[in-house]
Amino acid sequence: MMKMAKRTLSLMLAAILLLTILPYVDVFTKTTAAEIKQRKKVRDCAVGDTFKFGSYPQTQIKDGQLTAQLDKDDGPWISFGYYAGNGKMGSQKPGNWMKYKDVSYMGNRYSGI
Repeated sequence: MMKMAKRTLSLMLAAILLLTILPYVDVFTKTTAAEIKQRKKVRDCAVGDTFKFGSYPQTQIKDGQLTAQLDKDDGPWISFGYYAGNGKMGSQKPGNWMKYKDVSYMGNRYSGI
């Protein structure tokens, strides 16, 4: 009888420990508490909120020599695939009128649009 009580008690303690860890780490996706908190912030956004994202500075390059060097890159220009139409239902078609190209130069990433 005593042996069964010890097993039950140890099983209950293990379950309690597991339940106290779950708010801090998602076992299945290995998500940390900070990441969960950040996701909740994103879900709680409102119209007009701004978000910063990207891996390169969002500034225009005005150095002529650097611009010329980046233009030498032969990488492909990729279409954003934006749609345009004449305002009538069903007239929207994807176009190639806006493209981008990502270039790496001297350890920095640049994006041409």
